[in-house]
Amino acid sequence: MRPYAGLTAAESVRDALVSSTSGARDITHAVSDIVADALSVLLRRADEWSEDLDSLISSVAQGAIEGAFEIGAPIAQAAHGATLGIVRASTRARPDMLRTLWKSGEALVRHATDLGCDAGAAARGVIEAALEISRERAIDPAVAVVAASKGALDSAHEAGSTAADRVRRVMAVRLDAIRAAPRYSEIDGATDP
Repeated sequence: MRPYAGLTAAESVRDALVSSTSGARDITHAVSDIVADALSVLLRRADEWSEDLDSLISSVAQGAIEGAFEIGAPIAQAAHGATLGIVRASTRARPDMLRTLWKSGEALVRHATDLGCDAGAAARGVIEAALEISRERAIDPAVAVVAASKGALDSAHEAGSTAADRVRRVMAVRLDAIRAAPRYSEIDGATDP
C-alpha cells in the first residue's frame, strides 16, 4: 500500500481514529467518517498507484480495527462504522454494493481475528451496517446480510472453527429476525403505497 500523508492507509486511519475519538461517545459515527474520508482520498489517487479497491478496503479496515483495539472501543461498533464508511465512499468506484459488503466483511473480520478479537463481534458490526445500508438503498435486507456474512465467514474459517461458528450464529440471528419481521403490507390497516 502506498503512503497516505507519509503513512500507510492503515496507519493513517488508525492514527486519525485514536486522536479523534478520545472523548467521542459515538464510535460508529467517528469510524464511518474517518474511513469514508480516507477511502475517498485514496480512491482519487488509486490510479496513480495502480491500487485496486479491494486492497484499499483491506487497508482502511485494518486501520479502523487497529485503532478501535488501541483505544478499547467495541469492535462491533468499529466494524459497523468502517463498513458504512467503505460502502459510502466507494459507491462511484464500485457500483456493486454487495461485493463491497462482502469484501468489507472479509477484511474487517480478518483484521479483528488477527488481533485476537471476537469474530462474532466484528461480524455483528458488519451485518448491522449491511442492514442499515439496505434500508438506505432500498434493497432486500437478507441479500445484504448474506453478502456481508459471506465475507465474514470466509475470514472466520481461516481463523478456525470457533470464529466461524460465532459468525454463523450472528448471521442466523439476523436472518431469523428479518424473516420474522412483518412486511409493510402485513401490518394491520396498511396498504402498499
